[in-house]
Amino acid sequence: MTEETPQQVSASTSKAEQIAQPGISQDAATDLPALSAVCAELYSRLEALLQKDFEAATMRQVQARAKDSLAIISDALKRYSLDELSLSYNGGKDCLVLLILYLAALHIHFQHSIPSQSNGLSITPESSHNSTVPPPQGAFTATSSASPSSQNWPSSLQSIYIVPPHPFPQVDDFVTRTSQTYHLSLRRISISPRKPRAPPTDPSNSLPTSTSPSTSAADSTSSIQLPNPFPPAPSSQNLPSSSTSSPNNHNPQQHQHHSEDTSSMPSCFATYLSSLPSIKAIFVGTRRTDPHGSSLSPFDPTDGKWPPFMRIHPVLEWRYREIWAFLRELEVDYCALYDEGYTSLGGTDDTVRNPALRVRRGDVTGEDGGNGGEDEREARSRSRSEDVYRPAYELLEDEEERLGRDGKR
Repeated sequence: MTEETPQQVSASTSKAEQIAQPGISQDAATDLPALSAVCAELYSRLEALLQKDFEAATMRQVQARAKDSLAIISDALKRYSLDELSLSYNGGKDCLVLLILYLAALHIHFQHSIPSQSNGLSITPESSHNSTVPPPQGAFTATSSASPSSQNWPSSLQSIYIVPPHPFPQVDDFVTRTSQTYHLSLRRISISPRKPRAPPTDPSNSLPTSTSPSTSAADSTSSIQLPNPFPPAPSSQNLPSSSTSSPNNHNPQQHQHHSEDTSSMPSCFATYLSSLPSIKAIFVGTRRTDPHGSSLSPFDPTDGKWPPFMRIHPVLEWRYREIWAFLRELEVDYCALYDEGYTSLGGTDDTVRNPALRVRRGDVTGEDGGNGGEDEREARSRSRSEDVYRPAYELLEDEEERLGRDGKR
């Protein structure tokens, strides 16, 4: 019998079945790379980015941002054990950049590395060359003298997904798939909807609200179809059972689809921390231009109504265009909604395509939207319903990123 590809398996699996069987393909379970291999692959891509001599100012800035972020993550790995760390992950572009950097930093953390005389970073002894990457303030170095043996690696990484009251199915599916690809022991906690809220007005009148049972995982990923070197996720039968809260013993599926309804973001985190009291710090993908991001620092303890933990912000200073330049240079898969004109993802009740990315039908086809004696107003309305949207990575200004949130047009 011919072995099915991940896309074929997903296409024949309903969404409900994917939730019940997050591994998707048990036959391909043994092909999933270990967390250490995933981290090594991402580190290799990141190292290539850092070594490259870019002419574009944006890419040079991306290199500087990445080094600064790695320094923050390295500092966090010195302050806290993996038992004490978690990651807030919602499948968005900022969290995805944070996740990739976290995994690359873990590769450095678990390898033998010897600083060179030029104050750079020597890659692992197993490497076939001796290139170096200048570290920010000497922090971009290995923080563990442990053997690179996979026995020292956790099987998964603690993480939390705060689900909005009305999530996009495409986002939910993307979180499910990537949390397995990247070995996240993901706990889902849903914010309870307070009251019914009418969906925002989408300029294209085509806001996606659901996926059909036959929708494949390939349909909920980037339409660019960037190469993904990682095979499908394992079934829970092939993973060690969980007996403690230690990441070394975590089953990636243990909390994968366990949902709880709570009334607010702070209460969601309180619920999460009460179930995992060892956690002291959580990586968060907030950027400076986000709401409430202007006064943050890389390490910020919670206050007020929040449960006590340290918030760590490695991508705080990244700009919008730098986020996309990073993801596209590393050829990392991202949620397909970004290719449909969405630039900031919330829920279906507060998110529409970004009007700054709208391309009028006439601009695409050269038509003027009119049709002889047809009423001009009707022609404009018909033309508008057929507008298309450029992908999110073509937006350049940070100030325009959230124009599609809360129904703004």
